[in-house]
Amino acid sequence: MIFLERFFIKTKLKDHTNCIEWQAGCNADGYGVIYNPHIQRVQLAHRVAFELAEGAIPKGSLVCHNCDNPKCVNYQHMRLGTNADNTLDKVKRGRQSCLKGKSNGNSKLTEAKVVKIRSLYASDKFTQKELAEKFKVTQTAIGSIVTRKKWSHI
Repeated sequence: MIFLERFFIKTKLKDHTNCIEWQAGCNADGYGVIYNPHIQRVQLAHRVAFELAEGAIPKGSLVCHNCDNPKCVNYQHMRLGTNADNTLDKVKRGRQSCLKGKSNGNSKLTEAKVVKIRSLYASDKFTQKELAEKFKVTQTAIGSIVTRKKWSHI
């Protein structure tokens, strides 16, 4: 069986969305994968579909889904983009978590501590370095807090 036949036999139209869904193996992120014997490697199915319809994908470009369906191989649901484009798209569509403050598991501070840091710094009695030592964070973190580059929601 030739590669194109193997590719299309592994797809199925999803009626209500017009997505053409990949029915075979997927990677850990849910994207379809297929072995291409011509180049002797596994490829992402949506990239194969896009190349079949639109031609070669420029180096460094991503094939981004407009439908938010990683199994979709309908090239009409895709567009070329950069990693930055894809990240912005994920944030806009709520697929990228942006945990703020204490909701972020890596946070060493609480809202109360941030308020205290800003208050102490505003009193002119402490330097950023002294506050960093007191709260066991870096001076850069203190600087970002007092200038509201970080913890701006407080």
